[in-house]
Amino acid sequence: MIRGRIADARDARTVAACLPEVGAVCHQAALVGLGVDDGRRLPRGLPAADSSRRTGVCRGASKGRTLRGMSRTILTVVGILLAIWVAFMVIGAIIAAVKFLFVVGLIALIVTFAVVVVGRLSRSR
Repeated sequence: MIRGRIADARDARTVAACLPEVGAVCHQAALVGLGVDDGRRLPRGLPAADSSRRTGVCRGASKGRTLRGMSRTILTVVGILLAIWVAFMVIGAIIAAVKFLFVVGLIALIVTFAVVVVGRLSRSR
């Protein structure tokens, strides 16, 4: 269960009284506009920010939310790096195939030239 409390973070006594039983502190000044239909959500029990001095103190807040968000970010970065790596591998494979075909073509050209020269020399004798 998440419990919210509206308090002034500048009042040291209020903050000290709340902190011993706290799992997380959600300072609403940093969350201005949160809950205003932009897709982000507040933890249950906390009001949307309508004042820069409002602080929500949450007891037993889910620490997994932060971890899930961080793991999602890490997985996104790893996915992007993997996609870049695969793109470079594909580009490298294409370049290697083109080089191979160029070398094969060059060898075929040299062999054809050699056959033509040998054929002309044998006719002229």
